[in-house]
Amino acid sequence: TYGDEASVPSVDNAPEGAVVAYAYITIVDDEEQLSDTAPTNAGSYIIKATITETANYLGGEVFNEFNIDMAALSEVVIGTIADQTYTGDPIEPTVTVTFNGNVVDESEYQVEYDENNVDVGTVTVTIISNEINFYNEDEPVTTTFEIVAAQADITAQDQTVTYDGTEQQFDNYTGDEIEVIVMYYASESDRESGENEMEVALNAGTYYVKLVSGEDNYTFEPVYVTFTIEPKTLTDD
Repeated sequence: TYGDEASVPSVDNAPEGAVVAYAYITIVDDEEQLSDTAPTNAGSYIIKATITETANYLGGEVFNEFNIDMAALSEVVIGTIADQTYTGDPIEPTVTVTFNGNVVDESEYQVEYDENNVDVGTVTVTIISNEINFYNEDEPVTTTFEIVAAQADITAQDQTVTYDGTEQQFDNYTGDEIEVIVMYYASESDRESGENEMEVALNAGTYYVKLVSGEDNYTFEPVYVTFTIEPKTLTDD
């Protein structure tokens, strides 16, 4: 089998004192190719043993056929793929495949990536053998990698507005054009604990604001500011 240590050839009943030399024949494009080196790739081969002449025996040649079977693809090892950062485009990182500690040539296999290799999440990578030295099995050979959120840049400043009887939105932030979630709390302790979030900012007072990313594909450290609604001055209308 491919990957196994090669067997040492021998000739039974060789005459005493005879020297045996071995060569290996491979058929390529209907032509014989002769080599003194034992083959290692999967395939069908012919071994040729040339026996020298002795005092009592004439020399001669002996031929025998043998096969090196393909190994199972499940025996390969797929290298760990590092986390990849979201880009908005399909992500297809390079895959390294080894067998018995040696890197498998890329001509030996194909790589297929999940269709969900764009957004943040787990992506499955499947290796398919071209059946040169490895045969495919019913169970696919796979690995996974993670697409992680890209870092967004959002900055904000405290904001003050005047009460007008309607819901008002904190919007004094700038940066990358991503969805930002604005969360309102009545106190700093509530903001720190994440408890008692307020649905709206309506009445006059100081609101403790927390900004977080509203998109799975982008992230940024939470931004903390205040949003103050000042009382409206009564005027004669």
